[in-house]
Formats: sequence, structure tokens, C-alpha cells
Amino acid sequence: MMIFCSIFIYWMLLLSTTCAQHQQIRRFSQISGKNVFYGYANMVAHQDHILNVTALQTITINTTSPAKCITNCIDVENCNSVNVIIEQNGDLECQLLDTDRFRNSSSFIPQTESTHYAIK
Repeated sequence: MMIFCSIFIYWMLLLSTTCAQHQQIRRFSQISGKNVFYGYANMVAHQDHILNVTALQTITINTTSPAKCITNCIDVENCNSVNVIIEQNGDLECQLLDTDRFRNSSSFIPQTESTHYAIK
């Protein structure tokens, strides 16, 4: 019983987080009137940071929700993370990236009004 409790506590600590937000996105399509699941991403948000690398693709969207940026990343085969930058007019610039902060740690820099989303 003691081993079970130790394993349970370990997994609870592993699954919990104190400093990062998570964004879960599920994509659905319509096939014969039924929702069919075909994509999923569990992203971790790093507020006021970006990964300063060349983007695979840059998209500007007229919304305040980063969910659209993340779903665009799901649609791009090599997308591993996303920089979401709030523009002066309120639109979001989505920079779809083929790398992450672990492979390019020196390029992970602070930038206000921005959030870097990485696949968890």
C-alpha cells in the first residue's frame, strides 16, 4: 500500500504545474453529420516570451484568443510550437515554428505582449 501511495503522489506532482498555463485544443471535422476527432494538442504557455527563430509560416488573425493560432499549428505537419504576438491593432500574429525552446534554448527570450506555446 505504501508503494501505491508513493507512486500516486509522484504522478500527481508530475502532472501538476505551478508556473505555466496549459491550452488544450481539439479539432473536429464533419463527416456525414458526425464529429470525427482528428487532431489534438496540449500546449504549455510561456507568457512574455518568444522563441526568436525563423517561422515556418506567419499568420495574422483578427481575434483575441490564441486557440486559432494553435489550431493552425496542428494543421502544419512540422509545427512544434507557436509564438503569439499581440499587434498594436489588437490582432494576433501567429508564428508557426518547427522547433521548440529545448532545441533552441538560446533563442528563448523575453518579449512583452507575447506568449510562446509549446507542445507539452
